[in-house]
Amino acid sequence: MKKVLLLSAGSPCRAIMAESILTKYVDESLNIDFVGAGLENNSVINENAMKILIEEGIDVSKLAPKILEDVEDGDFDLILTICSHSKEICPKFPRITPTIHMEFPVIDDEDETTCKALAERIKTKVKPIILKSIQ
Repeated sequence: MKKVLLLSAGSPCRAIMAESILTKYVDESLNIDFVGAGLENNSVINENAMKILIEEGIDVSKLAPKILEDVEDGDFDLILTICSHSKEICPKFPRITPTIHMEFPVIDDEDETTCKALAERIKTKVKPIILKSIQ
């Protein structure tokens, strides 16, 4: 199984949205595990982001933000940094891991339209880049 880390600074919304949407829309037969985490502990998930995930048919009942410390033992095959802060201070892992950067908007206080646009971007832009990079 391949593992992809989706790393954000402190926003659990971006990492959770990316993890949830990619998990849903990437074919299970590809055996890719998506793990979203933030560099800082932040337990508040934007309600508009949650609403969009529900509209996408994703069960949000067990979603909880993770921080890097929760997942840093993971043996990742690819890291996607999703904000400039996480790109700048992306930690080093035991083995050399390819890293891609794509800037996601901050959505902590954003409206539903911004969250919906991010969900579409994840499906149409992020998913193909990850699939190409992980092969």
